[in-house]
Amino acid sequence: MAAKLSVDIDKSSLTSLLENCTEKFLKYTKATEADGWKYANTENGVEVWKYSPTDGSPTNGLARGRIPVKVPPELAWRYVIDARNNMAMDSHCTGVELLQEFGPELYIYRISYSLPWPITPRELIVAYNCTFIDPKTRLTLFTSIPEEFVPVTPGFVRAESFGGILNISNEANTSCELISVSSGDLKGYLPTYLINAIITRRPYLLSKVRDLLESHDPNVSSKYFFIEEAKLPKL
Repeated sequence: MAAKLSVDIDKSSLTSLLENCTEKFLKYTKATEADGWKYANTENGVEVWKYSPTDGSPTNGLARGRIPVKVPPELAWRYVIDARNNMAMDSHCTGVELLQEFGPELYIYRISYSLPWPITPRELIVAYNCTFIDPKTRLTLFTSIPEEFVPVTPGFVRAESFGGILNISNEANTSCELISVSSGDLKGYLPTYLINAIITRRPYLLSKVRDLLESHDPNVSSKYFFIEEAKLPKL
């Protein structure tokens, strides 16, 4: 069943929400051990850090990944912006629907997930904000929007998610570095350790992004999606 917007979303209210989330996201990309983060490991080229506060406060699976990618930053951005690629990156992702588009910088998506039995399927309603931080740094940010905008689909539990991917270009614009931050709450009656185990795996998906991008051939039909160049946000 397709989700429908129950009320018109005010773009200005979303802009304010996303501005606050952008500030938080950028702070997390630079956080160190002094801020409660710990280096976890490097797997398949992805350097992963996880938030691990000493006071025992909830982490919501907050984690960060970093990986170099040998493709131009614009190509990587065209891939990351299109939320349909979640289905290629994450085997649990079963569907992505574009609910509303405000132009090249702001989209509203419904993303659904199937989790191991007996866990009820989850859905996210997220705003995707795509912008330049500076001429060499592009950001695709996503965050859940208030539930009153879109009713919960029958048979699903509405989860919450926050994060994004920072795309930092080299000087020649021939390659880039991707930095992801992710956190969330699966809601429902799930133990905290299980929530953290599922969500903190997301940074490792950057290796799939790298592999898909570095093997991409524009002359060969692909099951992956790339936003048209003309629809990319401009400086």
